[in-house]
Amino acid sequence: MRLAEAKVLAEDLKRLYGKLDESAALGVEAQKPERVLSCKKGCDSCCKIMTMATIAEGVVIALGLFKKPDWRSLLPALRASAQEMGGTTSESEYARRGLSCVFLRNHECSIYEDRGAACRLYLVFSPPSECDATDSMRKIESLDTIAMQGQVIIGSAEIFPEAGYVFGPLPLIVLHAMRMLSKKPAEQAELDAALLDLPDPVDWFNRKIAEGHS
Repeated sequence: MRLAEAKVLAEDLKRLYGKLDESAALGVEAQKPERVLSCKKGCDSCCKIMTMATIAEGVVIALGLFKKPDWRSLLPALRASAQEMGGTTSESEYARRGLSCVFLRNHECSIYEDRGAACRLYLVFSPPSECDATDSMRKIESLDTIAMQGQVIIGSAEIFPEAGYVFGPLPLIVLHAMRMLSKKPAEQAELDAALLDLPDPVDWFNRKIAEGHS
């Protein structure tokens, strides 16, 4: 993918993000005064669950990462996280491992402006203690954003038709997006090493679909 094309794609998706952020804010406001949003800066329980993303969302994040001079230092953590999420059979199993998102820094998201829809639209009204994903009995009251998340999947497919409706574990998607955007041989070699033996997002997606129907 050419850099110019990726930037256009990213701007299109960010415009969609903006509309979704506005819709979510209106949805939260409509719940008052009966229910008040619990999510706030420093609350990071949702950064410790399996997170999915589309290839288009991965491109947005990858473009941001390449602007950071130390992006290479993140590759080992991205690879390890992709292995963990890609090989996990359920969200509860992943949560029990007590792992955090590779982009979490001091209880804050280091890619906040570029974060995907799953992170933008996970908004809860229940107490923060109920967000502990290791508790199988937790009772989460969240804003209904299923339709909004569907808009991102459809929008991503329209913006980046080559990837279709494929989505997968966030770290795996980001690594593949970085490899798609990289044009320098040295960078490509580093990213190929980080992706060694990891599944292609399309293969991962098709396998999950097959498992769901088996």
